[in-house]
Amino acid sequence: MGSPGSLETSPTHTHPQLPSQSHSSSQLWSTRPLILSPPITLNNKPLTSPSPSPFPRYGPAVPAAATPSGDSFLFGGLVRETVRNDLYLFSTRDLSFTLLQTAGERPSPRVGHASALTSSMLVVWGGDTLTTQLDNTLYLLNLGMSTRKCSK
Repeated sequence: MGSPGSLETSPTHTHPQLPSQSHSSSQLWSTRPLILSPPITLNNKPLTSPSPSPFPRYGPAVPAAATPSGDSFLFGGLVRETVRNDLYLFSTRDLSFTLLQTAGERPSPRVGHASALTSSMLVVWGGDTLTTQLDNTLYLLNLGMSTRKCSK
C-alpha cells in the first residue's frame, strides 16, 4: 500500500476517476523548452527579436478552449508587482508564445479576470485593475481575419 495521498491502486479496489495502473506510463510529466517567437504586428510582419517571456505571471486569463488550429491566448495578469494588459498567442503545435500587437481600445491592465474564445472573438471581462473600481466592461477582440494569420 502506498503512502497517504499516493496514486497507487490495488488490484481489487480502484479509484473511479483514476486510470488503471497499466496506463501509468502515459501519465508521466515531460518538459519542453519555452519558445519565444518574435512579436506579430497588425501587418503580420514579425519583428526580429524574440517576444519577452510571459512568465512568471499571476492571475492572467486563458480561455478554456483553443482555436481549431490549436492556438490559445493569454491576456494580462500581474508580473513582478505590475499589472499588465499584454496579449500572447500560445501555439500548442510548437509550444511557442508570441506577443501580439493589437489595435483599438484594449482592456486596461488587470488581474483575476476571465476570458472566453468564440469562433471569431476573444472576450475579456472583469478583473481587478488595481484602481478604485472593478471594471465590468466587456472587451471583444475580433479574431475573424487574424486567426488564420496567427497560425504558424
